[in-house]
Amino acid sequence: MFLVEIPHLCHAASAFQVLLDGREDLGRVALMHSTALQNIFNSKSPAAQRNWMKALHGWVDHCLSLKMIKRDPLAEVKLVKMKKTDGHHPWESTECEQFEKNHAVGTRARLAYELLLQAGQSRCDVVRMGRQHIRKGVMTIGRQKTGVPFNVEITPRLQAAMDAMPASNHLTFLVTAQGNPFTAAGFGNWFRDMCREAKLPKRCTSHGLRKAAATYLAE
Repeated sequence: MFLVEIPHLCHAASAFQVLLDGREDLGRVALMHSTALQNIFNSKSPAAQRNWMKALHGWVDHCLSLKMIKRDPLAEVKLVKMKKTDGHHPWESTECEQFEKNHAVGTRARLAYELLLQAGQSRCDVVRMGRQHIRKGVMTIGRQKTGVPFNVEITPRLQAAMDAMPASNHLTFLVTAQGNPFTAAGFGNWFRDMCREAKLPKRCTSHGLRKAAATYLAE
């Protein structure tokens, strides 16, 4: 039956392409049924199920508009509930100390850590920070997502981390090994590697360090 034969496809777009490539067999679309779809959805993770549902909805609507099918087979498909989580793990004091021990002042990793910790801002803003944003001991920059400005006090430990880095003409404090500015995603991946080098558990991420900033700095 339709779709039972393609459970190996990694995402809905691939399914669409198979159907479009086989136009002479499009009559089989009428055989699409909710049981076959449910079997495929049952083999996916909760997040993947939702991605498939979003992707398939547009294609099913198209089939309905062309009267290739008489009813929406997705209407009876049930999705597994997403597990509730507490979000990203806020770093514990011992985890912060472990990172500091493994990445000394003067390294890119330590500067990235101090910027995340001291600024308490998202990585998309941290990767844009540079010396040109600092005036009289305060760094001012607009949030990338909203444009709303925020201020970051340059504490002695953050200043020390900045001063320990080699002089450069880059407009951002943090650059890749090739000397290019980080993207937010690229920075997240690189910082995760730095955490692994420090032998921190996988739960330690840049997001979690941001959440821990207020607590750790108050101690």
